[in-house]
Amino acid sequence: MQQEQIIPTRHKSKIPQTLSYPIGAKAISEALIGVPQFDDLTVEFWFWKQFARHHGTATPYRVMEVQFSGPVRFLSASKNIEDSNYNRPRWTIIVDAVPRPLRHLIQGKLTTDALPLIGSWLRSNAHSMEREGGHRLVFSFDELKIELTHDEGASIEWHTTKVNRGS
Repeated sequence: MQQEQIIPTRHKSKIPQTLSYPIGAKAISEALIGVPQFDDLTVEFWFWKQFARHHGTATPYRVMEVQFSGPVRFLSASKNIEDSNYNRPRWTIIVDAVPRPLRHLIQGKLTTDALPLIGSWLRSNAHSMEREGGHRLVFSFDELKIELTHDEGASIEWHTTKVNRGS
């Protein structure tokens, strides 16, 4: 019998009883099995008080994000930073706490819309380990429209093309 692979949880914030995490590591893992970065992924569950202020308002708020944080080379980085692997490339999935009454609605949208898109995004970005900087795919929920939207972003280093002057 083969053991089920579950993406490890790197962090999980305690949340008030009025909130809930809309999806767990097991469901995320089942949806993303087979992506090239699967063994490098970690999941983090966060409760940001400043985001919680937006619940029940017309302001969409983040519910899930997948990101790649590549190394950024500092001219004066300490030896400790380099030795500690602090700056090593990371693939992270972040799940934010949502209002408990909306948990199942948001979970359904994440399962049917976000996770398949995350799988495609990860497959199309398998080459990211060769790059500096980072990029991300962010999913936000709009309570008034009852809509899940997504947006991509990247660091300045990600947009910069390095020129090899040695050739």
